[in-house]
Amino acid sequence: MGLLQFILISYLGVCGFSYADLSRVEPLAPVIITTEDQAQVSLYHYPGKDPRKSPVVLFPEIGTNRLIFNLPSSGGLAPYLSRKGRDVWVVEFRGADAVPRDWSLDELLRYDLPQALARVGAETKQKNLDLVGLGMGGTILLEYLSSRPNPDPGIEKIILINSPGSTQAVNQAVKIWAEKAQGLGEGDKSELIDLKKACQTPWPAAPGTLFHLLFWGPIADEKTEADVCQSVFEPIPPGLAKQLARWVETGILSSRDGKRNFLINLKNIRTPVLFLSGQLDNLAPPWQADFAYRAISSEKKKIRIFGRANRYQKEYGHFDLILGPDAFREVYPYLFNWLKNPKNSN
Repeated sequence: MGLLQFILISYLGVCGFSYADLSRVEPLAPVIITTEDQAQVSLYHYPGKDPRKSPVVLFPEIGTNRLIFNLPSSGGLAPYLSRKGRDVWVVEFRGADAVPRDWSLDELLRYDLPQALARVGAETKQKNLDLVGLGMGGTILLEYLSSRPNPDPGIEKIILINSPGSTQAVNQAVKIWAEKAQGLGEGDKSELIDLKKACQTPWPAAPGTLFHLLFWGPIADEKTEADVCQSVFEPIPPGLAKQLARWVETGILSSRDGKRNFLINLKNIRTPVLFLSGQLDNLAPPWQADFAYRAISSEKKKIRIFGRANRYQKEYGHFDLILGPDAFREVYPYLFNWLKNPKNSN
């Protein structure tokens, strides 16, 4: 073993990091849920060794599937938490089953999310759950929790990773996407919603393709790019795309028919919440998470911004917080330690 390799391994060991934590593991056979409106939601279980801890439920970003938390080439957050002893469940929303149908946030809030949580509770026989949401997967959690009794007796803690609470000062590329998305028709398969196609198509007002908008500069390697573009992305239905585009244009996230506004009761949230943001996130910059951070009423709440300004090794973008090469050493341990004890996190 060379001196440099020895120093690196010793350093990572001091940080509580082990390469064994990164290796990919396969979940158990999925638990399939058929929702009340006949859509399919899947739960992927990574068993943990500590049954005393609350199960951790992971919710992916819109337009991605379960593999965002367990890349084919390198693993990810799901196996990391499982190897640390936590019982992990990854939710795969409707749309990943290749059944053509239009849907929006309304269906996720009404059917997918509550039925997934209920099923995890039934499978584990645990009264409390810890929730982790990535991107819009976390924004959905905010709306869901704000409309329930608080603190919610069934939810112990929540972590939101690059989850926007507003569309204040959005990136120009996002504005252009929103303008174009308003014209989408049923059955449209353009790069605006076909994210695999968008990986190969120059993105309006962005330095490259959609992939380069999601990651900050050269932080992601070729294997990660291949995994995300080929295995992780799923099409976004036109109804959902138009709903998100309207949020960008009006500043108000609302139901598909526009009759109900979302994220207006964030003050009702009293559950402990941790917000993690990438300093250079092009899609959901830190100030959009800060809006939700200030609005909630939780006594135990914290926002952590990852980037060189806060003495981290790299700048972090939208997906870098969970897939970047330094995320395994800098982000994952912070997230895990906060789940163990929010009081002791720096």
